[in-house]
Amino acid sequence: MRLAKERFLVANFGDALAVFDCRTWESHLLPAQAAVLLEIAQELKEQSGNVSEAELEHTLRSEYKIELDALSLRQFLGTLREIGMLDE
Repeated sequence: MRLAKERFLVANFGDALAVFDCRTWESHLLPAQAAVLLEIAQELKEQSGNVSEAELEHTLRSEYKIELDALSLRQFLGTLREIGMLDE
Protein backbone atom coordinates (compact mmCIF):
# COMPACT_ATOMS: atom_id res chain seq x y z
CA MET A 1 0.00 0.00 0.00
CA ARG A 2 1.11 3.55 -0.63
CA LEU A 3 0.12 6.64 1.32
CA ALA A 4 -0.86 9.65 -0.77
CA LYS A 5 -0.28 12.23 1.97
CA GLU A 6 1.14 14.94 -0.30
CA ARG A 7 -2.32 15.52 -1.78
CA PHE A 8 -3.99 16.12 1.60
CA LEU A 9 -4.01 18.73 4.33
CA VAL A 10 -4.50 17.13 7.72
CA ALA A 11 -5.42 18.77 11.02
CA ASN A 12 -5.55 16.88 14.31
CA PHE A 13 -8.26 18.12 16.69
CA GLY A 14 -7.55 15.65 19.49
CA ASP A 15 -10.69 13.56 19.18
CA ALA A 16 -10.88 13.75 15.38
CA LEU A 17 -8.68 14.12 12.33
CA ALA A 18 -9.86 16.54 9.64
CA VAL A 19 -8.61 15.72 6.16
CA PHE A 20 -8.93 18.03 3.15
CA ASP A 21 -8.30 16.64 -0.33
CA CYS A 22 -6.58 19.41 -2.32
CA ARG A 23 -7.41 17.69 -5.61
CA THR A 24 -11.15 17.13 -5.14
CA TRP A 25 -11.85 19.80 -2.51
CA GLU A 26 -13.58 17.19 -0.36
CA SER A 27 -13.16 17.11 3.39
CA HIS A 28 -13.38 14.11 5.69
CA LEU A 29 -13.53 13.63 9.44
CA LEU A 30 -11.71 10.56 10.75
CA PRO A 31 -11.36 9.20 14.28
CA ALA A 32 -8.31 10.39 16.22
CA GLN A 33 -6.81 6.90 16.00
CA ALA A 34 -6.42 7.52 12.28
CA ALA A 35 -3.53 9.89 12.99
CA VAL A 36 -1.66 7.19 14.89
CA LEU A 37 -2.25 4.52 12.26
CA LEU A 38 -1.28 6.85 9.42
CA GLU A 39 1.91 7.86 11.22
CA ILE A 40 2.90 4.23 11.84
CA ALA A 41 2.10 3.26 8.25
CA GLN A 42 4.17 6.19 6.99
CA GLU A 43 7.14 5.13 9.16
CA LEU A 44 6.93 1.58 7.82
CA LYS A 45 6.71 2.88 4.26
CA GLU A 46 9.83 5.01 4.75
CA GLN A 47 11.71 2.00 6.15
CA SER A 48 10.76 -0.59 3.56
CA GLY A 49 9.25 1.32 0.63
CA ASN A 50 5.97 -0.60 0.69
CA VAL A 51 3.72 -1.86 3.46
CA SER A 52 1.20 -4.70 3.44
CA GLU A 53 -1.89 -4.86 5.64
CA ALA A 54 -0.43 -7.92 7.39
CA GLU A 55 2.84 -6.09 8.08
CA LEU A 56 0.99 -3.07 9.47
CA GLU A 57 -1.21 -5.28 11.66
CA HIS A 58 1.84 -7.18 12.97
CA THR A 59 3.71 -3.94 13.75
CA LEU A 60 0.69 -2.46 15.55
CA ARG A 61 0.47 -5.53 17.77
CA SER A 62 4.13 -6.33 18.38
CA GLU A 63 5.81 -2.92 18.58
CA TYR A 64 3.00 -0.60 19.64
CA LYS A 65 0.82 -3.05 21.63
CA ILE A 66 -2.26 -1.84 19.75
CA GLU A 67 -4.89 -4.56 19.58
CA LEU A 68 -6.94 -4.08 16.45
CA ASP A 69 -8.77 -6.99 14.90
CA ALA A 70 -8.11 -7.69 11.24
CA LEU A 71 -11.65 -6.72 10.23
CA SER A 72 -11.41 -3.30 11.91
CA LEU A 73 -8.03 -2.68 10.29
CA ARG A 74 -9.38 -3.70 6.87
CA GLN A 75 -12.39 -1.41 7.31
CA PHE A 76 -10.19 1.51 8.33
CA LEU A 77 -7.79 0.94 5.43
CA GLY A 78 -10.79 0.62 3.11
CA THR A 79 -11.98 4.03 4.27
CA LEU A 80 -8.54 5.52 3.57
CA ARG A 81 -8.58 3.96 0.08
CA GLU A 82 -12.10 5.24 -0.55
CA ILE A 83 -11.12 8.84 0.17
CA GLY A 84 -7.87 8.48 -1.79
CA MET A 85 -5.35 8.61 1.07
CA LEU A 86 -4.14 5.08 0.43
CA ASP A 87 -3.32 3.26 -2.79
CA GLU A 88 -2.74 -0.47 -3.21
